Amino acid sequence: MNYTKLLPIVGEGFNEAPLYFSLSEDSEYHSLFAGASQASLQVSLDKLIASKGKAWSISGYLENRATILAKYPQMISQGRTFHLGIDINIPVGSSPNPFLFL
Repeated sequence: MNYTKLLPIVGEGFNEAPLYFSLSEDSEYHSLFAGASQASLQVSLDKLIASKGKAWSISGYLENRATILAKYPQMISQGRTFHLGIDINIPVGSSPNPFLFL
């Protein structure tokens, strides 16, 4: 995949291939994030990215996140457990493209 197409979003500092990880129940990384708060998830994610020698990561589309969403029973009962987006994760304190948030 040509990741340079994402540079307008993530910035020039992230021009290498990202780590792909999944939050779905069958992922090797699932146990790192199950039951985590947003803040602790971000800390764990930053550590994981660094441990793999990467600067950023991507996760997301069609992952079954039922376990991660266990704190939100309305989402489970409504069948809204499949993630319909792509998460682009860059370390806390990074400077993404400011136009992304306009």
